This record gives sequence, C-alpha cells and structure tokens, in this order.
Amino acid sequence: MLTELHDPANGRLDARRIAAYLDVPLAAFSTCLHRSVAEVDKNVSSPATQSLLRPIAGSIAILASLLGSKEKVRLWMNSPHSDLEGRTPLTVILEGNGAVVSEMLQAALAGEPA
Repeated sequence: MLTELHDPANGRLDARRIAAYLDVPLAAFSTCLHRSVAEVDKNVSSPATQSLLRPIAGSIAILASLLGSKEKVRLWMNSPHSDLEGRTPLTVILEGNGAVVSEMLQAALAGEPA
C-alpha cells in the first residue's frame, strides 16, 4: 500500500488522504464510508472505516504501480469502464462499492476474464 494514504500518527488508512489522492471532496467521499462528513473529518483514520478503505487503497496501489503517477490513476478512475456497465470506477467507489473495483483489478492482474 502507498504510505501517503496512511495517517502518519497511527499507520491506519486515512480517509482524507485517500479522498485527496482521488481529488474528491471529503464530503463526497464520506458517503462511501456510510458516515457524515463531520464524523469522517473528526476521525479520518477511524478503525470502523478501515475495512471500507482497504479495497479503495488497494485499487489505488495497484493502479499506481501499473500506471506510475497520481494523474494517470485519477484519469483511469474517471474513465468509463465496460466491466462496470459504462460507469467510472470512481463512481462505483463513491456508491460504496470499492470492493467491486478492487476485485476487478485483482482479476485483471491474475489474467482472469471479467
């Protein structure tokens, strides 16, 4: 995982850092965590949100290793994908389905068809 996605104080994934990496306002990103923006802002690395953040951070890490830059990751995340019924991966993540994107990327890495 990318260290820049983690809270340096406790080592847990940080929702604010992940949202910033994806260039998404924290208010929009908090919806995929099923939390209010105030809750997320108060505790950006809450233990309760780690299971929801892991697949998103995992997807970012896979894409960063393959594509090489934050800008290219953002471009991929904002491009419609046929395996997601024409929706963008970022849309799917913000709908609360980050695991779907993660599973799609892991399958592609393993050479499995969608």
